[in-house]
Amino acid sequence: MAYIEWTDEFVVDNELINLQHKTLIGIVNSLHDAVTHGEASDIVDYTHFHFKAEEDLLAGSAELEVQKKEHDRMARQVMALNEKYHQGSATMIFEILDLLHDWLSNHVKRLDKRSFSS
Repeated sequence: MAYIEWTDEFVVDNELINLQHKTLIGIVNSLHDAVTHGEASDIVDYTHFHFKAEEDLLAGSAELEVQKKEHDRMARQVMALNEKYHQGSATMIFEILDLLHDWLSNHVKRLDKRSFSS
């Protein structure tokens, strides 16, 4: 069973964002699989790519500032965890998995659903 299952709860009214969310979930699931098999993977670059895509699509929207604030907070958390990883923290990978799981479960289902509703 996947660490995070794609369900209709994640679906927003924008196919590009849905595709990117599916990709993020796939990366998180791959990271989880890698951790359970003693390997590691990097999600930082794709997270920044995805946040920029959402913000570009929301340019001029009242939702942009709310999304940007959430994205900036998440990016700071991911970067801090990435730094811990490079310093050799043994628990960092599990902190990243928990953070990403919570982010995808809460942010996408709540804020993205509202921001990208028709």
